[in-house]
Amino acid sequence: MSKLLKNTAIYTFFTVLQKGVGFFLLPLYTVFLSPSDYGMVTLVTSITSFLSIFYMLALNNGMGRYYYDYNKSHELIKELFGTVFNTVIFSSTFFSIIFFMWSDFFFSPFLAEIPVHPFMTLGLVSLAFEPIFQVVQSMAQIKQEANKFSIINFLYFLVSVGLKLLFIVGLHYKSEGFLLSVAISNGIFFIYSLISFYTRYGLSFRYSLLKKLLKYSLPLLPHNISGWSMTMIDRVFISKLLSVAATGIYSIGFQISNLVNVFVFAFSQAYSPFFFEQMKKGDEGKNAIIKVSTIGVLVISLVGSILSLFSKEVVSVFVSDVYFNSYTVVPFLTFVFVFTGVYIFVAGPLFISSTHIFSLVSIIGAILNILLNIIMIPRYGIIGAATASLLQRFISTLIYAFFGYRSKDSIDFQWSYIFGIPVVMFVIVMLILHLTENIGFIYTFIIKVIFIFIVIFIFGIIFPDLKIMIKQFVFKKIRNKGNK
Repeated sequence: MSKLLKNTAIYTFFTVLQKGVGFFLLPLYTVFLSPSDYGMVTLVTSITSFLSIFYMLALNNGMGRYYYDYNKSHELIKELFGTVFNTVIFSSTFFSIIFFMWSDFFFSPFLAEIPVHPFMTLGLVSLAFEPIFQVVQSMAQIKQEANKFSIINFLYFLVSVGLKLLFIVGLHYKSEGFLLSVAISNGIFFIYSLISFYTRYGLSFRYSLLKKLLKYSLPLLPHNISGWSMTMIDRVFISKLLSVAATGIYSIGFQISNLVNVFVFAFSQAYSPFFFEQMKKGDEGKNAIIKVSTIGVLVISLVGSILSLFSKEVVSVFVSDVYFNSYTVVPFLTFVFVFTGVYIFVAGPLFISSTHIFSLVSIIGAILNILLNIIMIPRYGIIGAATASLLQRFISTLIYAFFGYRSKDSIDFQWSYIFGIPVVMFVIVMLILHLTENIGFIYTFIIKVIFIFIVIFIFGIIFPDLKIMIKQFVFKKIRNKGNK
């Protein structure tokens, strides 16, 4: 448990630092990039993130699954990592050649009024370099090297931000500058990844191991596609059904909501290896997972509620006036990430021996999200897109919970808390936002703050373990510093 808390703290610190700097750059981006410019960047990024699923072949998931079966021998680890690394190099090269040669054919139907060149071309350059860096970072995460993972990620972020400031602010390249900065950053860290990996693990590769990895990983591809559809496909529909400018406004709301994903992502980075480790301990390990999951959902729900309540104030302060309407989608998208946190816990048992379930649920989720976007965007605009994402994520999480509970590796979570806390919090938040819509700022602020303190007080009574865990972690840190 202490290792989980330590790694979560490291991931959270660096992720909050990175997202915090990125968040405070939003005013700059929204001044130098119009909604149409930002919409172009978002649409290209959405498409390349979809393609990256096929470049990676979900082999990073396979590494996480088999690492604890192979970590007794350095030679076996070399074979595991080497097989994944070299396969991803081959797949990245193969797909990049295909998409560069026929880029107009593949991408013109999805780019609305955006030209394929130079925008999609820059996106493909970024995509060619990115998977190798992601594989190396996945290795650090799997080995629970939280410091290394976080520092390298932060260095990448600093390089990327520096180049964006140069190209967007200094040279006024706008959307082209944004995409160019990402391409150069990916190229730099692609070179780092090659040197870092081959000096440590060499050219190891085993075909029989690749077949074993693919047998586990390929059924996860539809699941990863569903994850993309949940977070990205709405931008494609907004661009086609509304406008590229509307995509830009929606994307700013998404970026603000993404602050909650800082906590979800940071926790998941530490939770994934913790989960596989605890599952090997039987009932004792499952009890630890149940405790961590309940507290995790509580914290994520509280953070999501705070951001949702103050969404209008945050948008007013941090983004240009032309993006003001982005605040309307923040509460919905924030709770998309809250239920993503719930999913991480309830779907855990399926990762042990039932990965085929992900294909079924992912296909259902993807179809549902597409249908909801088609129905709701023309009627309700960007709010319709945000609502569609929330409904899809909630329903998919329920289905994952059902199959996870029925799997042979099932865990008897505290279901009333796991689902009850985020649902009740969302309903109350939306009610408060509705009732305070036409009330003065001071009264609205007081009501929201009082609500937050009441919730924290109630949670402290219901979940005393949360306070105990925090105190133990803090005191341990103090003792460690005192012993140095």
